[in-house]
Amino acid sequence: MDSEIFGFESLEFSLYTKDSQINRRGCFSERAIPEDTFIVEYKGEIISAEDAYKRESDPSRPGIYTFWINDNIVIDGLGNGNIAKYINHSCTPNCYYTFEGNRVLIFALKDIHPDEELTIDYCYESEGEKITCTCGSEKCRGFINADE
Repeated sequence: MDSEIFGFESLEFSLYTKDSQINRRGCFSERAIPEDTFIVEYKGEIISAEDAYKRESDPSRPGIYTFWINDNIVIDGLGNGNIAKYINHSCTPNCYYTFEGNRVLIFALKDIHPDEELTIDYCYESEGEKITCTCGSEKCRGFINADE
C-alpha cells in the first residue's frame, strides 16, 4: 500500500475477508483504524457505463462489483480488483469514499475496532430499482438506495 496518497498518510492495515452478516463476504481489518485515516483504494478495470450495465445484468457473475465514478466511468473490481471489492453496504457506515480523478479512495468515517467489518453507504440512486438492504443497522433505510 502506498505510504502516502494525495497528501493523506496511510498506515499499513492487514485487511482480510470472511463471511459477513451483511452479505456473503466482507472486508475486515486486523488492526484498529483511527477516524479519517486512508484505508484502501478501490481497484479494478476502468470501463464504460454501457459495459457496466451489461456486466451488472450478467447472471453468470457472482455479484455486482462495479463502483460508479460518474455517469460515464465505472471501476469493475471483479476481475483484477483488490480486497476493497468486499466492502459491504451499511446505512450507518464506518467508512466513506472520495474520488480523485478515476480513483476511489476509502477512509475511516469513525474509529474502527480490530476485526470490525468495513462498510460504506452505496447510496444507489433513489429513483432506480429499489434494492433491499440487509445491513442490520438500527437506522437501516430498508433499501440500499439513497433517501429521496
